[in-house]
Amino acid sequence: NWESLRIKDNINEELKVAISYAIFPMVSDLIEKILLRQEHLSFSLKEYGAGEILKALPKDKNMIAILSVVETISWPNFVDFEKNNSGWKIDELGEDEFVVAVSREHPVVQKKIISLEECNQLKADLNMVLLSWDKNALLNKLKCCEGDISLTLTNREKVISMVATGHAISLFPQRVMEFEMKMNKELAYIKVDSDDMRIKYFMIYNTMFQKSVRKQKVIDALKNSFKIL
Repeated sequence: NWESLRIKDNINEELKVAISYAIFPMVSDLIEKILLRQEHLSFSLKEYGAGEILKALPKDKNMIAILSVVETISWPNFVDFEKNNSGWKIDELGEDEFVVAVSREHPVVQKKIISLEECNQLKADLNMVLLSWDKNALLNKLKCCEGDISLTLTNREKVISMVATGHAISLFPQRVMEFEMKMNKELAYIKVDSDDMRIKYFMIYNTMFQKSVRKQKVIDALKNSFKIL
């Protein structure tokens, strides 16, 4: 209930939220809805890669991170971080998988799932262009990439445009693609038959951080909304 977020006082507060590159538009859209119903609270949003956020969290215990990471690559590092750093807690928000973003006009969209071999053939026909997920380029380790990525960009709109116009393919979480497809009818996606495409969504925060009632209500609303996306 968004209306229940309203708290009648005049105290101005700021909530710092770190968000994975891949899910930034989806989460920021949720936060925009919260802002419309919450007075005297501002948000400071920043995009991070998995490797970057692991370095940033110990330096800023007031930061709350909402992340999407590859289950077989990055997730174990966060589990270890939680175990080795008292006060930090992980709340899992759900699971997903990476899918290949492709133009709706491409014949491959007639298939629901393709093999790794078919994915490699698709890369041979169209360049694979990725959003710059983090400095370590963890996605190079995925079997569907095999280190063969033509271009990485920090401009999300450019990546989406290249895919929509049929000039490239890319990788995004399935939920993100469904979100993007609502706004761009030229987009589509297909799944890849590979065991390393699974994703974990989660929130990580410091339990020692003294959160106000207003901030806690917003955090709870964000978690609950994310789970039902």
